[in-house]
Amino acid sequence: MSRAEPIARHRILVVGDLMIVTLGGVERMPEPGENVVLRDASVHVSGVGANVALDLVALGVDVTLVSAVGEDALGDRIVSELRAGGVDTAGVMCVPGATTGSMVVMVEPDGERTMVGTRGASEQFEFDPLALLAGQAAAPSWVHVSGYVLLDERMAGRCEALLAGAIARGIPCSVDLEGGRAGSLSTALDRVVVLGNAAECEACFGTSEPAALAAARANATEALVVKAGADGCVLIDASVITCVPAAGRASGGDSTGAGDAFDAAFIAARLRGASLEAACATGNRAGALAAVARGPRPKWIGAIDTAPDPGDLVPAPRPEP
Repeated sequence: MSRAEPIARHRILVVGDLMIVTLGGVERMPEPGENVVLRDASVHVSGVGANVALDLVALGVDVTLVSAVGEDALGDRIVSELRAGGVDTAGVMCVPGATTGSMVVMVEPDGERTMVGTRGASEQFEFDPLALLAGQAAAPSWVHVSGYVLLDERMAGRCEALLAGAIARGIPCSVDLEGGRAGSLSTALDRVVVLGNAAECEACFGTSEPAALAAARANATEALVVKAGADGCVLIDASVITCVPAAGRASGGDSTGAGDAFDAAFIAARLRGASLEAACATGNRAGALAAVARGPRPKWIGAIDTAPDPGDLVPAPRPEP
């Protein structure tokens, strides 16, 4: 599969976690004190930062990633794989004395996943927001921030300064609500594209009902997209609410990385000039393709326009419990 044609002169700055993920199947979640064994386990370079960055590169977008790893073999593997995948890792710090993030992902028979682990070095690291926007390289064409980075108060302050600087320069921005703490960016959220599912919207805005969300963002200058998995998504642009249907999803897939694939495809589509509704449809398609694959990144994302319909694809074999 060849990568999509590059989007001329565009570069995206992505701020997000990096970690090693061990993924495997379980028949059910363990009871307290119970041991379970992951079946058909596989190990992946992941975290929202890696997933979104590598998906964007596959979609033909240049990416500079801002994140951190520890001084260990896991961090070395992550940076090596990111570079091999075409991601600019100049903004990835190696934090002295820290460990690299790692997660265990347990996938149930219906494709739902539960994660446990540590964010490691990604929890808190230094970066200069203004230097990222005014360095020797060309200014980014878009800035995307993962909500998990905002869980630390100091990181939230740095990200808020980064978004404010980008907005002042006319650079479009997006924030994913994952982690439930993006509400701390109350002012910035009105001026960036906001992406999240219903539970994340509830945590951030106190509601997941579309009309109430539109009212809560009455002063917003950018759209809110409520991701709904197999049900597609809801686009809220000012007072206009549009339900964008799903692209079709094969039953029994693995939802790991589906939200990240949506974000990457949405951003790439907007950079190519797609309307908000068309970008949402592209995001739905990417998310559905991710749910067909095992692991955090969809096999077909680099050929998203010519990939088979997700509903016609057979999900990758799930680990036998």
